[in-house]
Amino acid sequence: MNYLNFQKQFGGFPLVDMRDVFTVFPKFDRRRISEWQGKGYLKKIASNFYIFADQPLDERKLFFIANKIHEPSYVSLETALSYHGLIPEGVFSILSVSTLKTRTVSAHLNAVATNFLYKKVKKELFFGYSLAKAKEYSFLIADPEKAILDFLYLREDLKTADDFREMRLNREIIKKILKSQKMAKYLTIANSWQLKKKINILRRVYA
Repeated sequence: MNYLNFQKQFGGFPLVDMRDVFTVFPKFDRRRISEWQGKGYLKKIASNFYIFADQPLDERKLFFIANKIHEPSYVSLETALSYHGLIPEGVFSILSVSTLKTRTVSAHLNAVATNFLYKKVKKELFFGYSLAKAKEYSFLIADPEKAILDFLYLREDLKTADDFREMRLNREIIKKILKSQKMAKYLTIANSWQLKKKINILRRVYA
């Protein structure tokens, strides 16, 4: 197989998954991947996952990639907080949660080093995410309420009102989230007194 045929088949996708390659071309010679990497046509993201080097990347494509290279997972924590407008600063790493072990995947994309970070949560807490659509592909990202709960769950150092003030959350948005029925529902599902305690502190801070 030549590169042009390969690009024609898979060039429309944000990510090349080798499982898809072998589904379409069962006799595909994997040595071609190494050859095309050497020529700068492809870049490796993780084992069995590649992107086309000339492909423009935006935030939503990176979220899609984050979902695919470590399954099951969904984008959450500071990345989702930024996406939903809860924190003012951008986040340079793509942070997700997963039921699998904590993991970091580092890739050099379009001359920029990108880290995909995955934090482990127990299976009972793997909920509260939605499918967001971006053109021809979709990605899983935490609802605002769940992004807050995931963040509080994994940040054991956050204990006092001063700790929560330093988060610099958007006051208008967080007040609505803390009062929402969805937050109450998610707290019930999580069934964690530690999370309930932290949410109560947040409510006092952002009253």
